[in-house]
Parts: sequence; C-alpha cells; structure tokens
Amino acid sequence: MNRIKIVSNTERYRSSHRKNTFLRCQQCFNIGELISSLKESLFKKKVVFIEDDGLPKVLALKASYASENIEHQIGQYAKYRSLLIRKSINSSGEINSYCKSYNSIITYFNENISISNDRRICLCYFLARLVSHMPGKRDLILKYYTYVLLLANKIEGIDLDYIKEKVQRKLIKHFAISLGHNFGSIECTTSIADVLCSKTYFDRQLYSGLIFDYSNELLYSNQLSDKEIHDKYHLTLPDYLNDVPSFFDTIASTAFSKLVLKLHALDALAHVRFKILFMREISTKIILGETRHVLGNFNFRNTVRIRVCTLLNTRRTLFHELVHKAMDRMFANASSPYFKGDENAKAAYRESMRLVLINLIKFSDIEYTIDEEKVQLNELVELCFGESSIYQFICIKGDPNLLELFQGLQNVFSAYAVERLDAEFITNALQCYIDAYNNPVYIQCVQPLLNYLHVYVIPEIEKYIDEHPSRSRLKD
Repeated sequence: MNRIKIVSNTERYRSSHRKNTFLRCQQCFNIGELISSLKESLFKKKVVFIEDDGLPKVLALKASYASENIEHQIGQYAKYRSLLIRKSINSSGEINSYCKSYNSIITYFNENISISNDRRICLCYFLARLVSHMPGKRDLILKYYTYVLLLANKIEGIDLDYIKEKVQRKLIKHFAISLGHNFGSIECTTSIADVLCSKTYFDRQLYSGLIFDYSNELLYSNQLSDKEIHDKYHLTLPDYLNDVPSFFDTIASTAFSKLVLKLHALDALAHVRFKILFMREISTKIILGETRHVLGNFNFRNTVRIRVCTLLNTRRTLFHELVHKAMDRMFANASSPYFKGDENAKAAYRESMRLVLINLIKFSDIEYTIDEEKVQLNELVELCFGESSIYQFICIKGDPNLLELFQGLQNVFSAYAVERLDAEFITNALQCYIDAYNNPVYIQCVQPLLNYLHVYVIPEIEKYIDEHPSRSRLKD
C-alpha cells in the first residue's frame, strides 16, 4: 500500500471541480460551448430527497448493505467522481487564465449587444465567479450577481428560488466578515485555535447591531474592511461565538479531535483560501417526508460551511464536517477513512460498523435471536432502523448521547445513498464524541470504531502532521 505523499496531497487544494471556474476558462475560445456547460448547472432543478410513503429507505433497500452491493455502489460513485477531478495548476496560471477569460467575455458582450437573457445570465454568473478569483476586483462580484438576479426574474421556466439560493450562498462567502484581523499575521509559531480563528468568517446576518438584506445592493456598496466594520459598528454574535478560541478549544477535548483540528490548522497555514464559514442558513432538503435544515457541508478543496444554531449542535456539526474533510485530506478517497486498495482497512472498518450496531441493539435491551458472529450488516440495519426499530427502547434508557448516536446512524442508513455509507458512518457515529468521551455507556457502544481509529486512522494523521511543511509554525 502506498501512502499519499504530503506534496501531492497538498497540491489537491489547487485542483478544481470539472464544472468549476478554471476548467470553464478553457472553453472561452468557444463562448457557445461555455454557455451550454453553464446552462447545464445553472438551470437545473434543485435535488430533494423524498422517501416513498414516508418510510425509511432501509425498507426499500433491504439488501443494499450487503458487502457486494456496497462495493458496486461505491465503485459507480468513484467513477463519477473521477470525472470531476483534474490535475493541479499553478496559481499564476490560474490568475492569467481568469483575466484572459474575463476580457474574452467582456469583448463578446460588447460585440453581441442583443444576446438573449438566458445566455446573458450564464455569462454574468461566470463573470462573478471569475472576478472572485481576481485581485482588486471584489467590487464587481456584487455587480454581476445583481445582474444574475435581475435577469432571472425575466426568464420564464427558470427555477428562481434555486438561482437565488446559489447567488446568496456566493454573496455570503465573498462578503462574510473575517475574524482574521483580530489575530494579526499568522506567520510565527502559534496555537491551533488562533490559526483556525484567523480562517474563520461569519455571515453578516449573524451579527446583531446591523440589519442586512441580501437583495439590497447598498449592503456591500461601502467597501469597508472587516476591521473598519468592527470599529464602526457595535457587533455581537451569539454568546458562545464571542469567544471563538475557546469554542475551538472545546472541540479539541479528545486525542482524536485534537489531531483533526491540528491537521486543519496546518492546512490553513499552508493554503490562503482555507475558510471556516458560519452561516445563518445553508439550505433545506426533504427527508422522510419532512423538511430539514442542512446543518453543515464542505467542499473538497477549501471551505467548510456551518449553520449556526445551538452551541451543542454548532460545535458537533463543525467537528462532523472537519472529520469529513480530514479523512478526504488523509486518504484521498471521497472522505472514506481508508486508502483506496487497502482491503484490510476497509474490511476492519465495515466490521466496526457491524459491531457498533450490535452494541446499540444490546444497549436497547430488546429481545433478539441473532448469531452475533454471523449476522450481516443489512440485517442489523433493518433490526435497528426498520419498521420495528429500537428507537422507543433507546428513548426509555434516557441517555441523550446514545439517543443522538441512534439518530445519527439512522440518518446514515435512511438519508444517504449507499455509496456514501463509508464516509458518513464515522462522522455520524462520532459527532457527539467530543461531549460524550466521559460517558462509559456511549464509549462502550462505539468502542469498535474507536479501535479502528487507533489502528488505521490516528497513526496516519500523526504521520501527516509530522511531515507537514508548516509543522514548525504550529505550537502544540
């Protein structure tokens, strides 16, 4: 088994999604081709997850969690995702390509005044994406996204809500207020919390003392720096976010969670565009017949987004997403916690899943007749989360950590496609670990997964940290 080298893994931060900005720059010699590819993503309908008759997905996919089917689905997903990844490029090449593409599109606009609104909206959206990567062009971001919204209102048949959501997310990302100025230049040896704080941003709508309206262009018209905004206005955040360093320190309450934060602090030192973004809203999706808020997400390059709610949920959601991102950085395997081709680790991980579910069933004290040595994962999934689930028995026990563990794993097996099983199990099983590490019942239940971490994951993270180019800049 070949472990991914630090250099090649680090370069992945520069790689772009096949449908993202840089690759589309290569289409600027053919504006028609560029518009077609932009239409495909911009005009598509928002995907929602609706379960038949409000029943858990496990009932319809009773055999989905058999080993061979998991492998097939993951293989299909890997083929799809491999189409989205391209080789890295140097940053100077990026900037030159963005500038060249920007000039090409402006020229096209000047030479084709009467182009249709659907073509114009695609190009304005792309111009906004371009200028977000170009130094000294920040004031144009709002201009082009405003054009997108104005044009969207004129086009029949377009999913206006979808367009508004995309634009709002972009505006939040580019105009979120940074905490970085409070921590100075992170060039010398410093702490994990200080580094992560320097990369933390807040959606302006989270601040009290200011009223923000994303439909109002005046919101961003005065190009104040983040420091000037803090100096000019009396800004406050939810109480538990007024001391962000302590917020990060509480996440580092276990050996594993501290390693996860340290890994990201080192990457934050090495990569300018690393960002942790706290938001008032992200999006919603429909699961099991009800609308649910998306609590957090991340991309495979540089941004983690967290929806701010209660202290407990916000902290656990951030840990959940940072674990996802750490697994992707470590193993380069779509956030699965093992290297591609490492069949021993994969088998050990799947076995830890099986044992955690057996422990959950034991904790519920239900009567069952299964052979613990031979029972398969799909049978355990149906027993735990199927029509006659163990939910009520977990509730009777009155342990909030075990209830959250049950709900997190139910989410894995009810809301996610089969190919996401390996990536989602570790995060949903451990998202309350940072608060429940002193709870012996919870620890006993997830111990098989913790054993897996100690053998296969933690040693790799420690190697990654020890070999990281920015290691000397970070104080333990």
